[in-house]
Amino acid sequence: MAVGISQLPFCFYKHPLVVFWGITQDKRLYSEAIHVIRGILSAWVLIETRRHARASLLVSLNLIVMTTMYEKIMDLPLFKGVGKDHVSSFLEKTNVNFLNYESGELVVTKGDDVRMLKFVISGEVRINHRLDGFDIVVEEICGRGRVLGADRLYGMSKIYSCDVYAIGRVSIMEFSKEQYVRLLNMDSIYLLNFFNFLSRRAQRPVETLERYAAADISARMSLLVGIFTDPDSSDVVISGSACDVRRYCGVNEEEFSRWLEIACGEGLVEMADERIRIFSKKFPSVAGNAFD
Repeated sequence: MAVGISQLPFCFYKHPLVVFWGITQDKRLYSEAIHVIRGILSAWVLIETRRHARASLLVSLNLIVMTTMYEKIMDLPLFKGVGKDHVSSFLEKTNVNFLNYESGELVVTKGDDVRMLKFVISGEVRINHRLDGFDIVVEEICGRGRVLGADRLYGMSKIYSCDVYAIGRVSIMEFSKEQYVRLLNMDSIYLLNFFNFLSRRAQRPVETLERYAAADISARMSLLVGIFTDPDSSDVVISGSACDVRRYCGVNEEEFSRWLEIACGEGLVEMADERIRIFSKKFPSVAGNAFD
């Protein structure tokens, strides 16, 4: 015997299946309706499950990204020895910018005011040091961890001394020098790292001058590389016209050609298109003149 909708409690009246049964009184159609609704519910459950799975995956990926970012920051010279708690506090209290540059883009321009402290977080940059008074540029390639502008935040010269270009895709972390001063006051480890960084930058030119005091070509070339480039840099190149390079070294064409022949023969340098590529940080005719 069919049950009419009027025989059901009032609370069931508005249920779609109850309404459908009350209208059709047909078991076959009612069974098909149940089958369709079950399919819809199954699809909804599947969609919700996948949505929650995606949300969980995003949370996991975010944790991985944050962990990797913490590790990269803790590996920077000015953050050596700090823990994740310090980095977390730093990121919370500091207005940090993360910038991406494509290959060939200018990251820093020589002569610009140093208002921001910049760190290479990933990728590589080419740094060009131009020698005033000569058509000579000392180039070096530096990777993750290179600090830009830390030694020129204060003092007589507060401008960038070089041009910096991205090689491939490069990520840069930057924040203002005012924020960095506040960071130095937060913990002595930051202050100690900064002192060590500045001390090394100040001592290196003096050590280079003391080591390469001879008035020969090797000493002059060693001064260029030793003063301008970082010990960890790679692909060091001295580019410029042969005339300007000879004038800088204070030698004539014959003397420079003879030196270049010896250096190339020993596999220390390569000269092509007015670019001297440095393969070894040790030039001939100067004893013990490694740049490191």
